[in-house]
Amino acid sequence: MGNAASDGSTSAASIFDAAQTSALDKIVSEQSYMMSDSVWVTFFTLDQPLLDMPPATLQQFFRPYAHNFARNTVRSGNFRMLIRHVTRSVRYLSPPRHHADTIVTTTTTVLATESFHVINVLCVVRHFIKHFIEHNCDVVTLFATEGNSTSSSTDNDIAVDFLDALLLLLFVAPTSWDNVVEFFSEIQVFPLADRSALLLLVLVTASNGGGNPFRKALATLADRDELSMVAHSLPFSHVVAVLGRNIHIELHATLLYHALLLNPSFRDALCRPVLPLLEAIYMHTLSPPRLYTLLAVLLHLSENPLVVQTLHQSQDHQTWYQERYLCDLSAASVGVLVLCRVLKANLSVLHDSLVQSMAMALLWNVMQFAKNLHPTATQSLVKLLAHAAKKEQLLRPSPDEAAAYLATARDLLLCIQLGCTPRLLPANAQLVFDVLNGLAMHPSEALRDDIAMVLGTVAYCRAMVDQGDDEGDGDDDGRMHDLTMEQVLERIQGGCKALAHSDDDVLEDIDFDDLDDHLEQFQQDDFIKEALAKGVDLRQYAQQIDRELREVEMESITQYVAKSADIVDLYNQVQSCDDILARMQEMLLGFQADLGGISDEIRNLQNESIGMNVKLRNRREAEEKLRLFLDQVYIPPTLIEGIDDGDVNDAYISYLMILHSKLAYAKLSQAAPTSLGIVPATAKAVQQVDGDLEKLKLRACAQIREWLLGRINDLKKPKTNVQMVQQTTLVKMKYVLFFLNDHAPSVASELTETYADTMSRVLVGVFKAYHTALFKFVDESAGRTDVVAVEEASLKASMFSSRVKPTNAFALGDRDKVVENAVAPPILVHMAQAEGGRWPYEALFRSTQVHLVNAATSEYLFLLDFFKAAEGSNPVRVRELFLRIFAKTLSLGLEQLENYLCTCYDAIGLLLMVRLTLQHQQVLQQRRVPVLDTYLNRVLLLLWPRVYAVLELNVQSVKTAKPKKLGNVELHPHYVTRRYAEFVASVLALVPDAAAAAGVYGHMAALRGALVELLDKLADSAHKTAKDKIVFLINNYDLVVSVVQERKIESDELFDELLTNSRDKFVEEELLSHYGPLIGFVQQAEAKQRTVGGGDATIPLDSAKVERIVKDFNGQWKRGIEHINANVMKFFSNFRNGMEILKQVLTQLLLYYTRFVDLVKKSWTRPPSFSNDIVTTQEILYEIKKYSRSF
Repeated sequence: MGNAASDGSTSAASIFDAAQTSALDKIVSEQSYMMSDSVWVTFFTLDQPLLDMPPATLQQFFRPYAHNFARNTVRSGNFRMLIRHVTRSVRYLSPPRHHADTIVTTTTTVLATESFHVINVLCVVRHFIKHFIEHNCDVVTLFATEGNSTSSSTDNDIAVDFLDALLLLLFVAPTSWDNVVEFFSEIQVFPLADRSALLLLVLVTASNGGGNPFRKALATLADRDELSMVAHSLPFSHVVAVLGRNIHIELHATLLYHALLLNPSFRDALCRPVLPLLEAIYMHTLSPPRLYTLLAVLLHLSENPLVVQTLHQSQDHQTWYQERYLCDLSAASVGVLVLCRVLKANLSVLHDSLVQSMAMALLWNVMQFAKNLHPTATQSLVKLLAHAAKKEQLLRPSPDEAAAYLATARDLLLCIQLGCTPRLLPANAQLVFDVLNGLAMHPSEALRDDIAMVLGTVAYCRAMVDQGDDEGDGDDDGRMHDLTMEQVLERIQGGCKALAHSDDDVLEDIDFDDLDDHLEQFQQDDFIKEALAKGVDLRQYAQQIDRELREVEMESITQYVAKSADIVDLYNQVQSCDDILARMQEMLLGFQADLGGISDEIRNLQNESIGMNVKLRNRREAEEKLRLFLDQVYIPPTLIEGIDDGDVNDAYISYLMILHSKLAYAKLSQAAPTSLGIVPATAKAVQQVDGDLEKLKLRACAQIREWLLGRINDLKKPKTNVQMVQQTTLVKMKYVLFFLNDHAPSVASELTETYADTMSRVLVGVFKAYHTALFKFVDESAGRTDVVAVEEASLKASMFSSRVKPTNAFALGDRDKVVENAVAPPILVHMAQAEGGRWPYEALFRSTQVHLVNAATSEYLFLLDFFKAAEGSNPVRVRELFLRIFAKTLSLGLEQLENYLCTCYDAIGLLLMVRLTLQHQQVLQQRRVPVLDTYLNRVLLLLWPRVYAVLELNVQSVKTAKPKKLGNVELHPHYVTRRYAEFVASVLALVPDAAAAAGVYGHMAALRGALVELLDKLADSAHKTAKDKIVFLINNYDLVVSVVQERKIESDELFDELLTNSRDKFVEEELLSHYGPLIGFVQQAEAKQRTVGGGDATIPLDSAKVERIVKDFNGQWKRGIEHINANVMKFFSNFRNGMEILKQVLTQLLLYYTRFVDLVKKSWTRPPSFSNDIVTTQEILYEIKKYSRSF
């Protein structure tokens, strides 16, 4: 690795020592090293400027490393670590801080000690990246190779297009947020924007060569707005926006820093985007990776004095970001604000020495040309100084923690001292003022004694202020805060100018601005650059220039003597021209004097005009204030006439509002915005009109009372539409009640009581008449004898009565439609009379309740709208008023319901009324009308006990029923069972919810048990044979199950179980009556078989008996099936039930015969003699299928 270069000037082995060479070998290996590994610290400790070494030597040294680097570090991740350390490396160095090394004091660029380390690392990265890209991108071989060939215009065009393409990729293509190493694999899949950044990074570092067209295009890249910008379509300020403000990967940070470091044209083009960079620093104060690069960019910009002077020029609008402008301040003031913010954040959060050094260096460079800094900027400097001094005093017991604050305070004092130099002092009066103010505000954090210039300047300016104060008012105890800010600034300004002029003896003829310009001009001179680059002795060079100047001077004298005659002639001509110019000057001076007189006249007229404008504006302001006051106090005649003689209408409401406003204004006990600082209640003008206002108020209250009493009396008239009167008349004039409540509360209470009494009587009369007329059309559905177990005599008597059929008391039918139409319009009495129809009680109940709900809703909403304005915003008062109005009406409804329930035995109707009441509760909740909750709850409390009583009455009717009085009992279902089935289906269909179902289900369970017992009694009393009893029970059980299933009602499975058990009993009875010997033989043989040895044991059978059974079965089995079918058709009226039972009987017959055949087969090893008489199971199945076709 230590091969010497071709020119032999520098040995490659001398670049790194042994430890650094070992660290470099590790970095380019396949081993991955984290950011905190010591190998990076060792590698970054470089003390030699690698840029001074010949490129050939560096390339010869780095080529083998770059090859390994490209091959190994893709997998290890060290490439990304190296790029990241470019902007973070100095964090591990901790160099000493010296202002003389870190701040630019002349036009020559002086880099910080740590900057050399960064440049060395960048140099290493450049070579690594260059060789790495050569392994992956063929385009570098076209635009990045060394060569001395002269480029053509075509090559230049290609280079410009290629550069624009790379820059465009940075703008429009998103860069990667992931690990950069992943995008440098052998498969070329990394984003174009990342590749573009790499190419630009390689090519910009090689832009010093002049033979390559691309390098030439890159080196001459300028901003779009400059006149020299011709070829490129993309401005460099966009590159700054992408690489500076939006840094999010290390490649962009490295590219921007490297471009500024090696390309002066880039750095010069950054004069305009300083504010975007300051904005980026402001936004990323707590993000060190971005902060390093942004501070470094601004630090390099501040190395140019012309740039800093430009920043101190104030502008009307400084663009901070797209939506905001900073007005009337310089970019340097913004920079001071941002840098103070960075320094404070670094002291509190970051604790980063590099951030401290770069920020303080920037502040130093800006303060060297401080001029007219904005007050906010100077105040930030003083506040940061006070903060650092205060924290240093608090942390003195801990010297290590206090050191940073102490160093910051000293550095800030040095920066302030720059602004207090005689050359800059006249332009920094604001700075001196804020320092004086800061000393007054924070005397305990006094300035240090080691900055005599700042102390002297501050003391001198304080004396100037105190002296001016003494001369102005004669007070010996003059203090700065007794003066205005403008006066203090004026006196400081005068003192600063005097102090600057007193220093003219020392700096008499020196113009520092011109000196800076000359130094900048000399720095750009090609000969001086070349001499400095070659290391020429400037003193010998100056002597040579002096000899050449003397020789040129002698030659000039000789030429002057030879041309003396011409010079004399030229002198005479100049004198003649000078005379002509003198006469013209006199003429122009006369014109100037005339114009001066005219200008004085114009100035006087302007002053008079300004004075007249001021008087006019003052009079208008006074007129406006007086007008507002008089508007509140003055009582116009139209208001008096409108209140006194006007009708209560919309115009009258407007008069009431005006009167209310004047009355309220006259009662104010504090000054109002329109009262000219006077309390209205104590104003003389208000007191004069107070009596008239009181008379108008009394007249208005009297008229309102008379009008409202008239409208309330209108409600008493027959056939009056109350809701229309309320909405079209009262609601529109609701402000009158508000006025009364505010100015005559006793009258408002009187009218409220009158309205409540009137509406109460009106509503009671309406609902009483409606109930009386409507319930003439009631159709009784059930009476006291309409129970489940009614005696046959009572049943026959009811059949010939004028009442409805008794089955309607138990069948629901279409009566439940009343629940679906719970909120339909109520029945109109005149329509009912015209139709002549009749309705069950629940329908009429629904009509009266809907009528009540609608009336309550309308009245409650009216009360909220009309009386709430008077009552304030308390709905409780409105509810109390509503209950007073509806109390008698609600009592009437409860009384009428209670009277009906005393004689009501219709359980179906009662449950329908329960459902209707619950529906009406939901409607009121949806309408947000909570005033009928108590009433509806009381209705439910009346309905439920009666429901349970009627249910209990039906239960007792079944329990106490006597079979002899229930008529003839046949095999078909009994009428009691049918009534029970209808009753149960209807009740269960109307149960509203689970909570209510608990009580209902209890009564239904009792009723079901009583019915089962009654059916057993009826079967025992009416039927002698077991089969008839079973048939009777099957028909009754099947009826209950069928009705419940048809209505799709969920019930318990008791009747299903009873029906199944009864069917099984019928099957056995029916088979025994036709095939008794066969069934008895099978049962006995199987029992004996189980006794001997289990189900598979073989037992001896009586051959004669078996043969007799076989022959008997062979002769009559078909007739038996026919008889069974006939019996089923005769016994069971429900065809579906009969078919199910027939199917069950025939199936059981086949099972018994199959078991019989199995017993025969096990007992005879050979076919017995009667085997031909045995009927096969296929024959039986065939016969069964004949009957099963109708199943």
